[in-house]
Amino acid sequence: MENDAPVAANDLVTRLRAERVADVFSNAPMGVSGALFGGWALVVSLAASGTLGRPKALAAAYRRREPAAADWRRWALPFTLLAFAEGLCWGYAALWLVDPAHPQQRLIAILVVCVITTGAV
Repeated sequence: MENDAPVAANDLVTRLRAERVADVFSNAPMGVSGALFGGWALVVSLAASGTLGRPKALAAAYRRREPAAADWRRWALPFTLLAFAEGLCWGYAALWLVDPAHPQQRLIAILVVCVITTGAV
């Protein structure tokens, strides 16, 4: 009986993490679409153009395969790395494409970053 409790808790943690990953992928298309819509002017940066389609392709592959709960790590890591790379690209694009002397450009960049951040949540 004593050995059953850790196994049940471990199974619960695995199912919880699998549900978190499934939730991320259920929201990924909307978040990416929001980032694309809000940041269309920043898409011209070379750094961002290489990462835009990959989260959508990863989400499509996740839905096609319907992974088991125990495979949550296999899907969480690539999504996390792509989200990190995309965040770096958008952050650097906002810094490099905006002239600090023009407050209108800064406000547009802030708006775009807020839209992208909202899509990520």
